Amino acid sequence: DDTLEEIINGVEGKTIKIFGTDTENVSLTVATGNAKIVVATNAVLAAKAHFIELINVSGVWYEVSRSIA
Repeated sequence: DDTLEEIINGVEGKTIKIFGTDTENVSLTVATGNAKIVVATNAVLAAKAHFIELINVSGVWYEVSRSIA
């Protein structure tokens, strides 16, 4: 398990999607409280179908959408 702390070399105005994995007992958390990655609530990506989409605005990544069942 890990927590996403930073995204390096983003392009202003572009979006990215970050997906989880189907590896058992492995998840990636995109957490609130980070000045560089702003999300509404913690996003725990624990399956391959889980994703969060972020957009870069002035060097900060903001949540656009997510799919976590």
